[in-house]
Amino acid sequence: MKYFSLFVFLFGSVALAQLDPSASRLLRQGSADQSLESSRYQVKPKPKSERNPVQRVRPTPVPTPAPTPSPVPAPKKEVVQKKSEPISVKVVETEEAEETRIHYSDPRLNLVEVSFAPGAMYINSKSQSWYRDYFSFSPSINIDTRVWITPAAAIRASYGTSLAADISSSPTNTEKTATEHRSFGAGIEFRHYASASRKSPSYTAGIGYDDYQMILPRTETERVRLSTKGLVLSLAARLPTSVNTARLFSIELMPKLNTKEESTQVTFKSGELDSAHGVRIGIGSEYIIDRKQQFYWQLYHRVDKHIYEGASSANDPITGSILSGVSVTTGTTQFQFGFSWGD
Repeated sequence: MKYFSLFVFLFGSVALAQLDPSASRLLRQGSADQSLESSRYQVKPKPKSERNPVQRVRPTPVPTPAPTPSPVPAPKKEVVQKKSEPISVKVVETEEAEETRIHYSDPRLNLVEVSFAPGAMYINSKSQSWYRDYFSFSPSINIDTRVWITPAAAIRASYGTSLAADISSSPTNTEKTATEHRSFGAGIEFRHYASASRKSPSYTAGIGYDDYQMILPRTETERVRLSTKGLVLSLAARLPTSVNTARLFSIELMPKLNTKEESTQVTFKSGELDSAHGVRIGIGSEYIIDRKQQFYWQLYHRVDKHIYEGASSANDPITGSILSGVSVTTGTTQFQFGFSWGD
């Protein structure tokens, strides 16, 4: 045991003698937990110039493209146009559907039309004879019917009467006598439309017969009854302003009237009738609800002119003498506000 310890001591001294003093110092400085291999080497530090060198890179400038020179326009070449012959184009006009077929709400599709019109009438008769000089104002009613055989031709009939009318019964007092102004008319009408459109104007021509009567009680002693009949030629126009409204115009000519003075308690004749004629004009408006219903208003004025020859048959109640060359001018103004029904 002694020899082994001596051998270790000698061997260690020899080994320490061979080491570099700096190496022996490093060995002494190492900690106990470091291995022999790690104590042999020393990490050489990097020089400062080699530590994470930072290189600054300047951005490469993008070259700006040079402006492109605008192209020089080429000189225009003169084009010589050849003269061409005109081409004829045929224009075909197309009609609207409403103008080629009658609208379902157009009143001209009706076969029967009935009008009922209440209103007022004023009659003023002027003459030098008391028997033919009078005036009357009263309400009135008119009924008018048309039956269309075709859309262009119809048979027409009308009836009108006054309500509670009267005239003075004596030249010496203010007494009144009940009077009825009654009229009846009939005839044929022919209608023409410019087109099938609801806004198309229409014109109506007609020929008919008119009968007017002034009816007094048979007990009157200073008034006579009157009856006027004659041929009537009529012309009417309907001018639409829209599909629902229209203006109405009419004129009626009575070239020859036959007037009779009928006896009551007194018999009086103004003389021999030389000429009698009349004319009637009218204006109005129509408002269409649908094909079967329309409202309208009309204003009429009629003027009759009678001229008698010879002497009257009795003394005049005012002058007390016989009159000759009696003339009578009768004006009748009538306003109607009516309703028409058609089917």
